[in-house]
Amino acid sequence: MMSSNGPAASGSGETPIGPVLDLEHMADLLDAMGAEAIAELIGEFKQSIQARLAGVMEAVEAEDVAVLGQRAHGMISAASPLGLMELALSAREVERLCFAKDAPSARHLARTLPALVERATRSLADWLSARSGRPGQS
Repeated sequence: MMSSNGPAASGSGETPIGPVLDLEHMADLLDAMGAEAIAELIGEFKQSIQARLAGVMEAVEAEDVAVLGQRAHGMISAASPLGLMELALSAREVERLCFAKDAPSARHLARTLPALVERATRSLADWLSARSGRPGQS
């Protein structure tokens, strides 16, 4: 897998969890779907991700590990199709921690998701701008 912005750390701040954006995946998507369809998918991601993130953060604040796991799964569903590996893998780890009933660790890692959403959104904008030759807008 290739990254548009090197790997970021997991909740511990020490271990790389994955590239922000899998460029090979994006190239495959481009070949399979075309630029217009991918731009549409990216638009849908941008429209939905903040609401999904708000739901995750509400569950963190409510200390509701069951809801947090469900909402983390929604983040995985939003990030994976676009090759947003860092976000998808981090959300998957939050979900796993919730299923394991490790609420403190799940909440701790979930608190890193806002920064990962920002990085993911920026990476998509950069990818689009590289395709169009214009500066990215996130």
